[in-house]
Amino acid sequence: RLGGASRLARGGEDPSDADPSEERYDGTLRRWLAPFGMARINTRVVRRSAGELDAYVNVDASRFRYREEQLSPAGGRAAAKMAKNAAIPPEKLRALVEAGRLPKPGGGPSAEKRAASAFTALALARAADGSAAACGLSGGDPGYDETAKMVVEAALCLVAEERAELPAAARGGSGVLTPAAALGGVLERRLGGAGLVWED
Repeated sequence: RLGGASRLARGGEDPSDADPSEERYDGTLRRWLAPFGMARINTRVVRRSAGELDAYVNVDASRFRYREEQLSPAGGRAAAKMAKNAAIPPEKLRALVEAGRLPKPGGGPSAEKRAASAFTALALARAADGSAAACGLSGGDPGYDETAKMVVEAALCLVAEERAELPAAARGGSGVLTPAAALGGVLERRLGGAGLVWED
């Protein structure tokens, strides 16, 4: 596994770290939310980052909780359908690809469709004292174009930037690290230069 809750100092799994399996209404956002298909990977990477950064920045990994959901574009009924789709097991997805009901590798959306696509990721944080903060990241097509940018810019951090500027190098760290722990603000800066937009 990639890490996740067991990588943190608090020991064991916590119910608040569980992957959502059903739609729900969020009173703060006043929107319906649904499980997000990539959350089973993303959340483990973020939690592992918290564990790796615990000793270096103001992150108390023993109290850190993280989960991901997606906003429903059209209320509770759409959220329920999104939850059902997110629960499809990998083997069934493979069967749908083989049956021609889902795109095969290399058969993704056209350049025109990608150009018309966009995403916004919103992060909401709440501290133990009740204070809260929010930030966002937005860009174009997330499935192909922006993902490619993220991978390329991460690689360029390693070959085009001064090693001493990378957080992991400054700490004397090495090994298998997450992007946040290894590249930190250097990657953030490069992604901004590549067209992604950060908002506080």
